[in-house]
Amino acid sequence: MDKFQDLPEDKDTVILFQKRGIVSDFQVLFQHWSYDGILGISAIFLKEDVGGYSDDELKDFIDKGFSRDEITISRHSEKYIFVNYGFKVND
Repeated sequence: MDKFQDLPEDKDTVILFQKRGIVSDFQVLFQHWSYDGILGISAIFLKEDVGGYSDDELKDFIDKGFSRDEITISRHSEKYIFVNYGFKVND
């Protein structure tokens, strides 16, 4: 069963590339996306795996060469937590 099959979709976001991986022993889906002229990356975790972690702990999973100010967390989904980073304005 695909644990990421119920991802919420945003009709204004274009998924450019996605790849599954493991971060700190947790399944993760990395999505490279474009939204309104902004490029970014989301590391999407299952809430059942990482829901007990604080935002700072989640940022530590991803914080490899990116400023902590450039990492955002979205907990709006019932099943997923999005750690967003790598933002660039698409010229």
